[in-house]
Amino acid sequence: PVVLQEIDQRLGQLGPVLDGVLGAITQRSPLAVVVLVGHGGYFDHQGCFPDSNLHGADAAFVQDFFVRFDSVLRDSAVRHGATFVDVAGPAVGHDACAPIAERWFTGSMTFGPTPFLHPTPLGSAAMAGLVLDAIGR
Repeated sequence: PVVLQEIDQRLGQLGPVLDGVLGAITQRSPLAVVVLVGHGGYFDHQGCFPDSNLHGADAAFVQDFFVRFDSVLRDSAVRHGATFVDVAGPAVGHDACAPIAERWFTGSMTFGPTPFLHPTPLGSAAMAGLVLDAIGR
């Protein structure tokens, strides 16, 4: 419960911090196109050892955290006229449990030059495409 309380507290502090940053950007660069890119999509809801060493309740906990984290990002973006780009939704089926050729993220194990828990080249390209689509290419 202490860890959950700290997560709740920190997520509660993130919104005001983002609001301050986005407010400063708007004040200094009123014509800037500001994009907040969401997070998540690394793991599915069930895990797939050894690529994803999360299972059951742990996998659900991580998924829930990223949903909440993205909600804070999205809400702040809306309040400041910024664009929020969802990654977790489009990444479904491209997580660390997907076939290697379809993965947007590495998991607990890595392959090739991509470090573990990072976007793969395919994932980076896909996320860049999401950003470009969001700002109208």
